[in-house]
Amino acid sequence: MAQAKLKKSKFDKFLDKIEEIGNKLPEAFMIFLYLGVFMMVLSLVASLFKMSAVHPVTGETLVVQNLISVFGLTKILTSAVSGFTGFAPLGVVLVCMLGVGLCEKSGLLQIAIKHGLGNVKGSPIKIIVILIMLSILSMAAGDSGFIVMPPLGALIFLSIGRNPLAGMMLAYASVAGAFGGNFIPTSLDMLLIGFTENAVQISGLPAETNPMMNYYFQLASTVLVTGVGVWVTLKFVEPRLGKLENVQVEGRIEEVTDIQRKGMKAAGISLLVLLALVVAGTAPSHGILRDPETFKIISSKAPLMQGLVVLITLAFFIPGMVFGRITGTIKDSRAMVKALNQSMSEMGGYIALTFMMALFSNIFAWSNMGIVLAIKGANALQASGFPIPVVMILLILFIIPLDVFLASSSGKWAIFAPIFVPMFMFLGFHPAFTQMVYRIGDAVINVCTPLLAYYIMMLELGRKYDKNLGLGTMVATMLPYSIFYMIGWIALLLIWYFTKLPLGPGGPLLLP
Repeated sequence: MAQAKLKKSKFDKFLDKIEEIGNKLPEAFMIFLYLGVFMMVLSLVASLFKMSAVHPVTGETLVVQNLISVFGLTKILTSAVSGFTGFAPLGVVLVCMLGVGLCEKSGLLQIAIKHGLGNVKGSPIKIIVILIMLSILSMAAGDSGFIVMPPLGALIFLSIGRNPLAGMMLAYASVAGAFGGNFIPTSLDMLLIGFTENAVQISGLPAETNPMMNYYFQLASTVLVTGVGVWVTLKFVEPRLGKLENVQVEGRIEEVTDIQRKGMKAAGISLLVLLALVVAGTAPSHGILRDPETFKIISSKAPLMQGLVVLITLAFFIPGMVFGRITGTIKDSRAMVKALNQSMSEMGGYIALTFMMALFSNIFAWSNMGIVLAIKGANALQASGFPIPVVMILLILFIIPLDVFLASSSGKWAIFAPIFVPMFMFLGFHPAFTQMVYRIGDAVINVCTPLLAYYIMMLELGRKYDKNLGLGTMVATMLPYSIFYMIGWIALLLIWYFTKLPLGPGGPLLLP
């Protein structure tokens, strides 16, 4: 990794130390293996002390279960396979990569980016801003943005002569930033509001909630995410990564030919046909892609939302296949299968790692360690007695390390909403405020937590460009995004707090 010759600041030295420590760690597979063993030992110790917590929703007393026991060993032996195959990120990533991989192997992604960037006038900063905005918008498709955007970001940066690793990391950080700010409502809004409404009922106080109640703040946050993304990339990320000296650049994009333009046009038409079919299934009030009971489009029971991963896969697969047939990069079904095989072979490291990640995640679930620690921490924060702005900041700082125990955004909110929503309501604050505070803490840590499956997938992607890329290098390089997201969001939230601006439609800061 190239480093600037200038005198380093204390912050750069701090990042260097993190990188040094991180790169001394063993491979991610072994890290999760060691963590799993550690958590089993911890479950034994906690069970000896009868560690427990009362669930804030069900009232059930949750006791830490010792996994160094007949129960634990039997559970691991009998559930390791089903836990692996049922690990949610595995299927999502592999299915999406069927489409994205074929689209890339056909050459469509590279050519479309080259053609699109050729029409963008102005400095590279404009292209960086466009990449950030596209990454933010990709959150509308759920976690698929973590899968689709980093490869695109790498190709975009490569095409303008910048380090593709920087583009990959920027795209990922921008998708993570979209957890706290977006231009449009996303599936996450629908997931969180259900838990928030349940917490409101627990409080016994009247409060109207809706999925859009954080929209104004989220819209303002897109400016924050974009500004921080550009500044951190230029100020920290690119200087740390250096130029293309140590990067493999075989995929550099050449000039677009006439046959490629023809292929792009046909691919675009095929994509429009697919989109038209989706619209036809959702536009009618009783469309087949709507929730069969409520006929809502944004619903967990709607075929559109349930099949979103498949639709995204098709949105890459079909245009890629059309482009490949016209340009000759994918001449027949044999070439198509070969391209798919190559895409899956590149995911081998991720698949192996996913087995250990799934086992580690299940160890937490089986032992009850994650949920017990989370509830105890939340209760301590609630009982602190600090002023609201301080509690607000402490809540953000409290959420950040919890991704070690619970990576799921909705999973953590299912636990914390019944604690913090009533707590802030009794202090006169609308649930929209509490929900937004939570989303900020969750977004900040999602940028650089190695315990998120998609982060490790990005590490494997980065090694296509630099085979020596280490986990420590990636964490240290991306950490400035997290730090300055957090600083910016806290400042923005304090502005909202002191001005009493509404957080969104039907989302006032204070209760009536």
